[in-house]
Amino acid sequence: MKRLIIDARRAVYSVLLGWIFDAFDAFLITILIIDIANELGFGKIGMGIVIGLTLAGSGIGGFFFGILADKIGRKKSLTLSIFTYSFFTLLTGFVRNLWELMIVRLLTGFGVGGEWATGMTLVTEFSPPDIRGKIVGIIQLGWPIGVILAAIDARFIAPLLGWRGAFYIAALPGIIIALVVLLVVSESPYWHKKLAKIRRRQTKELLKLLFVKYKREVVLALLLDICAMFSYWLFWSFYVNYLREQVGIELIKSMEYLILSQMGAALGYLLYGYIQDAIGRRKAWIVFINMYGIFIIAYSFFTHDPVLLLIFAFPLGFSTGFWSGFGAILSEIFPTEVRATGTGFCFNMGRTINIVSPIIVAYLATVFPDVGWAAIGIASITAFLTNAIIWRLPETRGKILE
Repeated sequence: MKRLIIDARRAVYSVLLGWIFDAFDAFLITILIIDIANELGFGKIGMGIVIGLTLAGSGIGGFFFGILADKIGRKKSLTLSIFTYSFFTLLTGFVRNLWELMIVRLLTGFGVGGEWATGMTLVTEFSPPDIRGKIVGIIQLGWPIGVILAAIDARFIAPLLGWRGAFYIAALPGIIIALVVLLVVSESPYWHKKLAKIRRRQTKELLKLLFVKYKREVVLALLLDICAMFSYWLFWSFYVNYLREQVGIELIKSMEYLILSQMGAALGYLLYGYIQDAIGRRKAWIVFINMYGIFIIAYSFFTHDPVLLLIFAFPLGFSTGFWSGFGAILSEIFPTEVRATGTGFCFNMGRTINIVSPIIVAYLATVFPDVGWAAIGIASITAFLTNAIIWRLPETRGKILE
């Protein structure tokens, strides 16, 4: 039992660190995209495509590394995914034109998607049923921490070393973490128990199990994720850029808004974990997603008031705590044989489909420059739509994993 506790803690700490620097990279591109575009010579639509391709790559990577994690183990797949996004983050600093940037960001997203799928599966399989939601909340806490680190990188490193230097710095921690996972983290006990059964089955059989026997769960989880991702990325992918271009806030000052919102998000992710273990997965989701939709609408009305935008930044970030729901829900509706594949597909395919979100924002900002920010308010619609979807999924609080 003591050995299992040590292994579980190592898994949690390692996956948390991996998720921190996953978010660090994913958000750094959205903060520095204007500076990159100015140097490489492309416009708003190009910005949207670059950010969108990162999302597209994450969906493909989440599915690929999920299958890999179910076949060769969570630990090996997690190591490869972290190394992948770190390596291509490093290469981002060397690109010479838009085409190279697009390719590198697509491949960065490939690793980004894989880290969440494999890491969250590993951690949930180490977690006792009664505190699984809390553990997921702790892991999800890595996202706002990573975004804050990205803001700090953009605030202090980019002015000194340029945007290229900012990406060099962002890449190094991930490479170190990949080595730590490989050397220190133990394999999932659930995966080991099912190893003989998994090895007897071809990948085609496992995919059939997922998409035939569990097709209802796949469809509902994917729809939930698509709506949540659309709502999130439609708003946040150009959050900093709108503060700079429409409100007139300089990059350095806009980091204060971003950091404050992510401090709220950190608290939201953590508390959500406790709340979903206390009242259930579905009720916790309803509380937070509706809070988020309301704050998006409120934020859209305060477009040109810097003081109100700053005041609402913290509660807006807090309301995004619903992201702590996915890790618990997805791990509990799929069996061990296809848990990583199902989790990776549902969570990250929603990202891929949402390649359209940053492109839509870029298009609206180009065609309707005076109302582009207010148009982001439509993100609230898809947030509210998830109310109908979540109740179609089973309540899984306290479930013993299959």
